[in-house]
Amino acid sequence: MGVVDGIIIDIFNRTSYPGTVCFENGVITQIKKADLNQLLSLRFSKKLPYILPPFIDSHLHIDMTFICPSQYAKLALSRGVAGALVESHDITAVLGRKGVEGLIENSKGVPFYFGFGAPSDTVPGIYSFDDIERLLKRDEVTHLGELKDFPSVILHEEKAEALFALAKKYNKAVDGHAPGLTGNNLKEYCNSSVSADHEVRSYEEGYEKIKAGLNVQIQTRDAVDFLSMKDLIENFPEKTMLCSEIVFGPNIKKKGYINDAAAKLVNFGCDVFNVLEAACVNPVKHYGLKSGLLRPGDSADFIVVDSAVNFNVLQTWVKGECVFDIENLNAKTIEDKLLKPSFGNIKAQKITADDLKISCPEEEVKLNVIDANTDEYNTVKTVFNVKSRNGYLESDIEKDILKVILVSRTKEKERSVAFIHGFGMKQGAFAMSITHDEHNFTCVGADDEDMAVAVNHLIDIKGGFVYASGGKVICEVPLSYGGIVSTKTSDELSEEYGKTHEVMRIKLGCTIRHPIRTLSYLFDTTIPSLKMNLKGLFSVAEQEQIPLWT
Repeated sequence: MGVVDGIIIDIFNRTSYPGTVCFENGVITQIKKADLNQLLSLRFSKKLPYILPPFIDSHLHIDMTFICPSQYAKLALSRGVAGALVESHDITAVLGRKGVEGLIENSKGVPFYFGFGAPSDTVPGIYSFDDIERLLKRDEVTHLGELKDFPSVILHEEKAEALFALAKKYNKAVDGHAPGLTGNNLKEYCNSSVSADHEVRSYEEGYEKIKAGLNVQIQTRDAVDFLSMKDLIENFPEKTMLCSEIVFGPNIKKKGYINDAAAKLVNFGCDVFNVLEAACVNPVKHYGLKSGLLRPGDSADFIVVDSAVNFNVLQTWVKGECVFDIENLNAKTIEDKLLKPSFGNIKAQKITADDLKISCPEEEVKLNVIDANTDEYNTVKTVFNVKSRNGYLESDIEKDILKVILVSRTKEKERSVAFIHGFGMKQGAFAMSITHDEHNFTCVGADDEDMAVAVNHLIDIKGGFVYASGGKVICEVPLSYGGIVSTKTSDELSEEYGKTHEVMRIKLGCTIRHPIRTLSYLFDTTIPSLKMNLKGLFSVAEQEQIPLWT
């Protein structure tokens, strides 16, 4: 029998008390109240730690951590996170159902509670409706992944209704994706099987969605917006959950995770039991995760933290085994288990600097430019008066107008070129294979020759990040699982990726805070307002292509 002493945080009864967690064969047999002085005497300590259920990330794009599930789990456990509800629709765009199954296989045997979502968006020739059903049948799959086409839900279109029927058939929850939806459209949306939504950007939006019947997942990534959601948790603790949505895996070790978000809320004045209900309990109940909630008869899953304010994790226990110990004394060793390279169908053709030329017969034009702002997914249209040079439109470093190219991953010679403002690059080029949601190859740069070098090397390594300057590659980070996920350890990826910051900032002069995130969402034509696809500029509001200049 195992025992752990501390201050027990009983979320269900909203109380805490000195006690001992007793467990055997991976199950909690008893939680005994104890005398504080007696426990202190037994531990030869002046202060008892706190014991609570593990944190759960209620919505995580596992493929966008850039590391495999087993590597992610090792990092998450060090932060007291022992479960996650994961999306993987990015990998299906490249590798289809087998890409998701590879992630599921990698997660097996790891002391962590994964709840996979079956991606709900089909991809012609790669991922079908039948694939969705085959995933929903699996025990590892807890829900239908986020349904991004919310108009089809409101209009009760056949494809949405068919997906709901599948989820009901296998008794799986349905995740939504309805940014900014309000009024009667929201009410109609909530008449569907969708039960949770992670696209909430204000208290007012969250309030309306909760009142309409949805559970709301609050994203923890951006501190200012995140803390503005405090009152949602205070007023609706039973209807809220915490999630990261997208997090760069190695940063969990460096910058913290759900535990730090919980600490911010408590230090901001939020009731600790409300916070823990959202961060620990609600995801388990909503998705049917098998993670324990610190009750007799539950799986012996709990964390030991320094306080109920800061939540610095001392130990993480899963099924009665210590899987993380800050002093590395008792923790079970989790072996590295990595993905094998898999690239999918790549037909992208290499380019030359001439392919980036934009012929313009007019001497001066009003150029439609995608304007990107730091920390924003949204990009807007800005019009610049520019003069052509020798019959061509070129990048203008002084005005921060740079060329950006999108090259199809799967179709020969299909590509488009446009201009973007906001990156601040003074030289060179940056290419990558992360472009929501189709994950083609893209490059932004100040020099056409460098852009060609970067794109061509990206095609050679079949995906990742490539930096070029002076006509040669100066840095690269291969992502060998679909061009999205690394097949290396988190530490190895962190070392490779760490070199890119100096290159991007100092050598290329990039000033935007999140260049990868900003560039990747440049091609998501579901997010306002001016985006780019393989045909050129695309107005999200008007749902049509617009010309490069007028």
